[in-house]
Amino acid sequence: MPSEASGYNRNHPGKYLLRGAKLTDITHRMKQGSPSIYDYQDPRRFLLDWLVARQATEPGFSVRKWAKKMALSHALLVMLLQGKRGLRLKHVPALSLGMDLTPAEKTYLQALIELAEAKSIEAETLARNWIRELNPGAQVRTREIDEFEMISSWIHFAILALCQTEDFDGTRTYFKKRLEPRATAVEVRAAVSRLFSLGLLGTLPNGKIFAAQSQVSTKNDRASAAVRKYHSDVSQLASQAVQEQDVLEREFQSLAIAVHRDQIPMVKEMIRKFRSQLVEALSERKGTDVYNVNLQFFRLTESPVEIAKREPRSEDEGADTVSHPLSQEESHVLA
Repeated sequence: MPSEASGYNRNHPGKYLLRGAKLTDITHRMKQGSPSIYDYQDPRRFLLDWLVARQATEPGFSVRKWAKKMALSHALLVMLLQGKRGLRLKHVPALSLGMDLTPAEKTYLQALIELAEAKSIEAETLARNWIRELNPGAQVRTREIDEFEMISSWIHFAILALCQTEDFDGTRTYFKKRLEPRATAVEVRAAVSRLFSLGLLGTLPNGKIFAAQSQVSTKNDRASAAVRKYHSDVSQLASQAVQEQDVLEREFQSLAIAVHRDQIPMVKEMIRKFRSQLVEALSERKGTDVYNVNLQFFRLTESPVEIAKREPRSEDEGADTVSHPLSQEESHVLA
């Protein structure tokens, strides 16, 4: 989990460090809810991210509604999104219409599909050259987008933790079953695909899914839009849990306490140490459910420094504050 400090941890040696603080341009676009096709090299990943972004801004936008707009069958679109059917050049006109792509973006989508369909080194080279011509000077930044989305969405960390539950059956359906209704089927599918792309999920010889990395974290005290979004979202989930979950299944503690600014590093270190101890204790056995532990420490009052900055100087003070004696005439006017 992201942390200004955060992370997913199990007692295994692997560790994966995310670089969320560097994704400024990606951050801007994803915050606007408009993934750019020029940042992708996998057309199906672009479709999934586009759909997730659209549903975030228009909750009533379903896969069925999208298929109808493109004059595609609902079953076909589902299989395209799931990867059970490959994207073909014949799908480009409908998909371009469904995502309102510009002519240039439509051509780029065609090039991506050409790359995905390439059956030889020569065909792949030609497709990559075409992509570079259509997007000169730009690097394909799919991994950076994946890392932004990974950091900013709680769903990814929940999926990794679900791999450690005692009844996990190694299937994608399990994630969907355990995360609904908090996450949609499309969001879960996109998250699983992203975790595979990042190498955080893998597949065993028998086809079962497993968590390939045991620990995912960002660096402490690194602010980024992705980390802020994550903490904002899990805080909303906590607010829902207060109303929906039985008190025997949750624990909420809060207090207001006076803290000297010199004590802040000590408090943060104590919180981080407790977090590590909690992870170690809970990692001794398989879980039955996935919980989220929110450890928050923030200022409730305005700091004296900020107040001093806002204090008006005497010459800027209002008429209700008198800093010098008034003459008789001035007194009469004010009266």
